[in-house]
Amino acid sequence: MQVPLYIIASYLPADNDIGSYRETISELETYVTHYSTLGHVILGGDFNAQIQNRATGSLSISKSRALCEFTKNLSLLPVNYTPLAEGAAYSFTLHENMLDYISINEDILQNITKFKILEESEIQTSDHLPLIMSLVSTCNSKTNEQNHTYSHVTAWHKATYQHTLAYQNRL
Repeated sequence: MQVPLYIIASYLPADNDIGSYRETISELETYVTHYSTLGHVILGGDFNAQIQNRATGSLSISKSRALCEFTKNLSLLPVNYTPLAEGAAYSFTLHENMLDYISINEDILQNITKFKILEESEIQTSDHLPLIMSLVSTCNSKTNEQNHTYSHVTAWHKATYQHTLAYQNRL
């Protein structure tokens, strides 16, 4: 049986507004919950909080708790903290802490063959280290008749949940 794989990239607020952070997590939870009913989900990005609570300061602790609750409620496993993880023990270079994650549903863990946080390099221009994950999967290609091209550029920041569902159905 073929099961779709949905990859969601995210960025959670870095500012000091815990309300905004929780609101963003709630919105993200809606998407992850929806796509989890349709297939497997890989969620990655800069979450601006630490899951393993080494955070200091009440704001950092509040964000960490919110992120931990989010991953627990959705049964997401941060691959960063599995035995597969290699490389640096942090992703944010300024404070050497983990703010970036790739999280999966536990049932696809057996498909992950590698996870690594790459080291800093001379060409790197970000204060976040790159995360790389290798996944074994079977993909089917579509014929040209099934492929759709869109001539307009979607303004995703203006898209509602219904827009996203309509877009998905067109694919």
